[in-house]
Amino acid sequence: MAGKAVSVPPPSPPHHPVVAPASAPTFMDQEELPESSSSSDDDNGEEFLIQKNTLKRPRSPDDDHGLALGNFEGSANAAAKVLDVMDTRLPSENPSRKRQGRGRGRGGTGRGRGSKTVDQTRHTSASSVTVSNGQHDKLTNMDSRTSVLPGNDDRTALHEELSLLRGKVAFLEEELNKSRQEVTEYHQLSDRLAKELKDFKDQDQQKKSKQMKVLSDLLIAVSKAERQEARMKLKQESFRLGNIGVMRAGTVISETWEDGQAIKDLNAHLKSLLETKEAVERHRKSLKKRQSSDKGDGSDAETSMSEEDFLLQDEICKSRLTSIKREEEQYLRERDRYELEKGRLIREMKRLRDEDGSRFNNFQILHHRYALLNLLGKGGFSEVYKAFDLVEYKYVACKLHGLNAQWSEEKKQSYIRHAIREYNIHKTLVHTNIVRLWDIFEIDHNTFCTVLEYCSARISMQSLKQRQFFQKRKQGS
Repeated sequence: MAGKAVSVPPPSPPHHPVVAPASAPTFMDQEELPESSSSSDDDNGEEFLIQKNTLKRPRSPDDDHGLALGNFEGSANAAAKVLDVMDTRLPSENPSRKRQGRGRGRGGTGRGRGSKTVDQTRHTSASSVTVSNGQHDKLTNMDSRTSVLPGNDDRTALHEELSLLRGKVAFLEEELNKSRQEVTEYHQLSDRLAKELKDFKDQDQQKKSKQMKVLSDLLIAVSKAERQEARMKLKQESFRLGNIGVMRAGTVISETWEDGQAIKDLNAHLKSLLETKEAVERHRKSLKKRQSSDKGDGSDAETSMSEEDFLLQDEICKSRLTSIKREEEQYLRERDRYELEKGRLIREMKRLRDEDGSRFNNFQILHHRYALLNLLGKGGFSEVYKAFDLVEYKYVACKLHGLNAQWSEEKKQSYIRHAIREYNIHKTLVHTNIVRLWDIFEIDHNTFCTVLEYCSARISMQSLKQRQFFQKRKQGS
């Protein structure tokens, strides 16, 4: 026969060919196996196409050969029945394997161990046709045993393997379900924790904003109280030390300083001391003149002043002059102190006037961090405000650099370039006697701010006093 084989190649022709009679077509009529399996071959993608071989050698009409052929067909049918029985035992396990197992003699070219067993059976049966008549029965029985027993072993092994695989699949499915459940629980836990974290962050942000609001309100209230106190103190000091008055001379209006009551009293005391000093000095001079005139005229002892009286009067004048000098020095020191207070008062008045005219006097919060409080001073192109850092919770000094709107762009760029160079140098300086530069940011197109370390007025005054003391010591040495 001519056909295709999937796993086993066609057998080679035997070494002792058998002479067939002229009734070879009868053999083809009796062999119904290829015809019965043609439909399954077509179902299997036409892997086996059985056709009549016209070039086949004629076979001998020996009865033993026909009997051997019958035994071969019986053994093939028995093997096919056994395979059918094994296929019907596992109808629900793998129906696709059963369809793939169909082929020649109920066998197939499908994948699996059963198809290999059928191929081996077919190959053994085909080879048994070519042997001698005396060995047909023995070969047929051996072929039937080898086709049934290995098939049962393979089916048992497959059944056991399927049972193990089903157990593994069930275990893995259970583990998969547990893992999925754990993943779902972890996702829920993660979502819940993320939600709680978001709520905590929102609450913390709200708390921080409330804290900043409360703190800024307290700072603003304190600053307002300080401003009111500064203005009340300014009024008192102005009454005591003096005030700035306006004097008009024609079309020219100028500011002049008007002394307060304390300075007026001090000047009056100094004036009276000066008059007393002049009177004592005149009296002393008159005594000296009288003494010299008495000595020259030679007047009586009754009218003339004795030497002892003259010395006594002279000593009284000296003591009064000494006392007047001490009082004068005391009043002069007090006047110097008043002059210092007057200078501070003038600076405070100027500061309050600049603070009232500043555009940052409404307690702004710059850069979402620095709360401006009170003006510390004003220079040529900058204002320095006392501020509070709402993040680091410390006092700082904010120096606001403002560019004149009437400047040209070249002058603005030059000022900005010099300012950038200055704060770059300042930022690198770290020393106990140099204030630190903490931050810098832009406010608008013509204004930027540098944040500096804050030094209280007491520390500044102490530093100035120590410096003045050192200068005095240096001059004295």
